[in-house]
Amino acid sequence: MSLLGGGVAALFGELFAPLYLPAHVYGTTETYGGNGRLRREQTDRPCRAQVDSCTERMVAAEGYTDTDRAVFILADTLDGGVDSDCEVVVDEGPYAGTRWRLAAPIDRDPAGAYWRARAVRVKAPANG
Repeated sequence: MSLLGGGVAALFGELFAPLYLPAHVYGTTETYGGNGRLRREQTDRPCRAQVDSCTERMVAAEGYTDTDRAVFILADTLDGGVDSDCEVVVDEGPYAGTRWRLAAPIDRDPAGAYWRARAVRVKAPANG
């Protein structure tokens, strides 16, 4: 595998995976059932992620609040991609159990080693 053919992402993932925390990316998939009805199912994909401070670009994004954070997801540890319909929960560390919705900007580095996204804290549902 060449560096430009995915080698950088694999190397980055191998070197930095121990520094990133176990996490899960949640999303929904839409399929049509046998009766033609649309079905939505929640997906749960393991990965390794890190929560950090927002970049200047994230702070300048519409809707930014001071509780937003940046989240980095190692591409080599995640099956598939991410978009603004995804949510991330880091399993360990100071943000353990906090659910974050991914919001713009969502970027992929030039080597394809990670995704970086603004993370908006999801409010816990009210007990009713």
